[in-house]
Amino acid sequence: MKQDTTRKSVPLSVHKASGFWTKTHNGKRHYLLKVSEDPKGRKSWDRWQQILAEITHGRRSPFAKGIELSELCEKWMRFHDDKLAAGEIASRTHAEYLDSCNHILAILGKSRSVSTIGPEDFAKLRRAYSDRFGICGLSKRITHTKSLFAFAYSEDLIDRPAKYGKSFAKPSAKIYRAHR
Repeated sequence: MKQDTTRKSVPLSVHKASGFWTKTHNGKRHYLLKVSEDPKGRKSWDRWQQILAEITHGRRSPFAKGIELSELCEKWMRFHDDKLAAGEIASRTHAEYLDSCNHILAILGKSRSVSTIGPEDFAKLRRAYSDRFGICGLSKRITHTKSLFAFAYSEDLIDRPAKYGKSFAKPSAKIYRAHR
């Protein structure tokens, strides 16, 4: 595929092996869109501007490990697939883990870098959980989410443990008693 050499305003390069537009920033290569989908690189440039804004506003660390949320969920589910096959967890528990992953991906985004998820994102996730589930379901989903991020840290997929913030806590025992 021939690269468009007339594009002076879009300083991106093409990674020939993968066919993606790329931009290197602070020594880290960021892969954008496929050249076949974006021949002139304009959409890729717009995507790069979004990424750069995230980096400069602290939402994305240019030096953090770059695992995406979808990849983390996939690894976590493979781990639980093995536990299911060994008979360590029930199929219903496995289905709940999968549902939790799908809900997390829908709320926070599949391509979101795990290292950029912070307390405000967990607060948003808790609000979505409380809209969808009751007290017991909310507590269970919070446990699943914390387990997912603890897995990421223990498997060395992220550099530091997740910071959940005060709002991402299970409902208190008082609230459980009130809903009996």
